[in-house]
Amino acid sequence: MLRTKRPVSTLTTEIAGKSVTVTMSSDAADVLRDRDVPLVAEAEILFSCLIRKRLSFREPSPDLLSWPIADNLHVSVRPVLYELCSPEAGATEPNIIHFAVADIGALVPKSIHIEMEDGELAGTFELG
Repeated sequence: MLRTKRPVSTLTTEIAGKSVTVTMSSDAADVLRDRDVPLVAEAEILFSCLIRKRLSFREPSPDLLSWPIADNLHVSVRPVLYELCSPEAGATEPNIIHFAVADIGALVPKSIHIEMEDGELAGTFELG
């Protein structure tokens, strides 16, 4: 069966002095529009024995620095480290350590793409 993609909307906004382009599928925009409170798209950047970028979604909290970018959508940046980096750790993920950075704007994504995958919000981001 051929799957028809719904249109994608694009907006450009400013976060911490940096221009950010956000693309969102119509399905994802519909999900966000139906929410009572904003959802936070968290751009996690792991610095350790490897570098990992992951965009996840979470509920807002008072202690979370986030920026509103669209109706019912905020963005936050989360730099983290593994507590230790050991190949012997196997399949278990080591503890994560949160750390502050002097210039959080340097880690703000250049672009964010949000869509629906298997009925859930999913996304990616690019640094620039």
